[in-house]
Amino acid sequence: MKSQIGEKRKNELADETTVVLKIRLHCDGCIQNIRKLILKIKGVDSVNIEAAKELVAVTGTMDVKELAPN
Repeated sequence: MKSQIGEKRKNELADETTVVLKIRLHCDGCIQNIRKLILKIKGVDSVNIEAAKELVAVTGTMDVKELAPN
Protein backbone atom coordinates (compact mmCIF):
# COMPACT_ATOMS: atom_id res chain seq x y z
CA MET A 1 0.00 0.00 0.00
CA LYS A 2 2.75 2.43 0.94
CA SER A 3 4.63 1.88 -2.33
CA GLN A 4 1.47 2.63 -4.32
CA ILE A 5 1.15 6.03 -2.63
CA GLY A 6 4.81 6.78 -3.29
CA GLU A 7 4.46 5.78 -6.92
CA LYS A 8 1.41 8.00 -7.34
CA ARG A 9 3.31 10.95 -5.88
CA LYS A 10 6.22 10.35 -8.29
CA ASN A 11 3.81 10.44 -11.22
CA GLU A 12 2.31 13.70 -9.98
CA LEU A 13 5.74 15.29 -9.72
CA ALA A 14 6.67 14.12 -13.19
CA ASP A 15 3.63 15.90 -14.64
CA GLU A 16 4.42 19.21 -12.89
CA THR A 17 5.13 22.01 -15.35
CA THR A 18 6.27 25.61 -15.15
CA VAL A 19 4.91 28.03 -17.73
CA VAL A 20 6.16 31.60 -18.07
CA LEU A 21 3.70 34.10 -19.51
CA LYS A 22 4.46 37.64 -20.68
CA ILE A 23 1.54 39.75 -19.44
CA ARG A 24 1.31 43.53 -19.36
CA LEU A 25 0.97 44.49 -15.70
CA HIS A 26 -0.42 47.98 -15.17
CA CYS A 27 -0.64 48.26 -11.39
CA ASP A 28 -0.75 46.33 -8.12
CA GLY A 29 -4.50 45.83 -8.56
CA CYS A 30 -3.94 44.12 -11.92
CA ILE A 31 -1.25 41.93 -10.41
CA GLN A 32 -3.53 40.78 -7.59
CA ASN A 33 -6.42 40.10 -10.01
CA ILE A 34 -4.21 38.06 -12.31
CA ARG A 35 -2.81 36.07 -9.38
CA LYS A 36 -6.32 35.36 -8.07
CA LEU A 37 -7.63 34.26 -11.48
CA ILE A 38 -4.69 31.96 -12.17
CA LEU A 39 -4.85 30.34 -8.72
CA LYS A 40 -8.49 29.36 -9.43
CA ILE A 41 -7.39 27.13 -12.32
CA LYS A 42 -7.38 23.46 -11.36
CA GLY A 43 -3.87 22.09 -10.87
CA VAL A 44 -2.07 25.41 -10.31
CA ASP A 45 0.31 25.14 -7.33
CA SER A 46 2.03 28.52 -7.38
CA VAL A 47 2.14 31.84 -9.20
CA ASN A 48 5.30 33.95 -9.19
CA ILE A 49 4.98 37.44 -10.68
CA GLU A 50 7.93 39.64 -11.68
CA ALA A 51 6.24 42.99 -12.26
CA ALA A 52 9.36 44.78 -13.55
CA LYS A 53 9.83 42.21 -16.34
CA GLU A 54 6.06 41.67 -16.82
CA LEU A 55 6.52 37.90 -16.40
CA VAL A 56 4.15 35.49 -14.67
CA ALA A 57 5.52 32.02 -13.85
CA VAL A 58 2.86 29.40 -13.14
CA THR A 59 3.82 26.02 -11.66
CA GLY A 60 1.59 22.99 -11.29
CA THR A 61 -0.11 20.09 -12.99
CA MET A 62 -2.65 22.29 -14.78
CA ASP A 63 -3.72 22.09 -18.41
CA VAL A 64 -1.45 24.64 -20.06
CA LYS A 65 -4.10 25.44 -22.67
CA GLU A 66 -6.31 26.91 -19.92
CA LEU A 67 -3.70 29.57 -19.17
CA ALA A 68 -3.63 31.07 -22.66
CA PRO A 69 -6.53 33.22 -23.87
CA ASN A 70 -8.42 32.04 -26.95
